[in-house]
Amino acid sequence: MKGARTAKDKAMIFELSRGGPAPVPASWSSLFVEDDSLHFDYGHCLPHSESCSVIHGHSSRISAEVFGAVGGDGMILDFGEAKARLKEVIKGFDHKFIVSSSYAHVLNGRCIVDFEGPKGRFHLDVPEDAVVLLPKEATSENIAGEAADRVMASMPKQVSALKLFFFEGTNKGASAFRMARA
Repeated sequence: MKGARTAKDKAMIFELSRGGPAPVPASWSSLFVEDDSLHFDYGHCLPHSESCSVIHGHSSRISAEVFGAVGGDGMILDFGEAKARLKEVIKGFDHKFIVSSSYAHVLNGRCIVDFEGPKGRFHLDVPEDAVVLLPKEATSENIAGEAADRVMASMPKQVSALKLFFFEGTNKGASAFRMARA
């Protein structure tokens, strides 16, 4: 059956990927997509952080490594298709305010964000569609995880795993590894 994992696939090896060791089956290959067009701007705050408790923004970008078995066409996935799926996910973050849902509630199309931090009390009333609510703090690690979840959910079945790299600015960031659900 095409797409079924063989015993060989299940025998995990450690293969060095661009972000360090990542466990992948020996029969998988990978492709990576890194392009200057995969950037976005967002605002966020981390209420419990002295330096990041005020509302501020970042110019960010993502790149991704896609894992899977090479198909009969010689590819895991066409680069153009991979890039299009990344861009679609980026649209959901671009020019949005990203914050933990623990500080927010949605009412009548509005998102009310309210928290007390080291710099004082913040109370925002913004359109619901201008906000991305995360279940955890809006850190680089959690934004990378949310983006990886969204990208992985959009991938076709021949993509078995994904490692997403999230850059907060130019010299720092986080990565998240996701496997397809069987």
